[in-house]
Amino acid sequence: MRKKPYRRRLRRLSLESLEGRRLLAQVAVAAPSTETADVNDQVTIATNYSTLPAEQTTGVSLRLHYNPNLVSFDVDDISVPPQGPQPQGDPFSGDDTADDDNDPSTTMFVQVDFVDFSSMFPTEITPLFEASFTAIAEGTANFNYSFRNAIGDTESTGATV
Repeated sequence: MRKKPYRRRLRRLSLESLEGRRLLAQVAVAAPSTETADVNDQVTIATNYSTLPAEQTTGVSLRLHYNPNLVSFDVDDISVPPQGPQPQGDPFSGDDTADDDNDPSTTMFVQVDFVDFSSMFPTEITPLFEASFTAIAEGTANFNYSFRNAIGDTESTGATV
């Protein structure tokens, strides 16, 4: 039986010019990144945010995902610094049925929407809001971010308590 010789397939490489495109980078970072708490202790997650270029961002819906079996949350426990972008509407909590953060342990989220048509979102990591949670059970609670804007969803990891 005669073996066919191996033939290498040539594939064309497609190049696409990126000139004229505007790329948007958004970063959400939790502080502290790790914290230890006892049951009934309050844990505050500070959300710091930046975007480049700022003139491309006029709004963002930021979700902080959490595990309701390990921490409780009251929507009134959100604070926003007076300087910088201010929330559009009231923050709210909801079920993470779509698993936007790709973490099955975080089944709830807190969403805070920000709008600033003057494009004054921070270009350096800046405090955006703080959310306070109460530890209700022992374990490791993950906090993750997902956010939406005009160009799609982005994900960022968060803190572990």
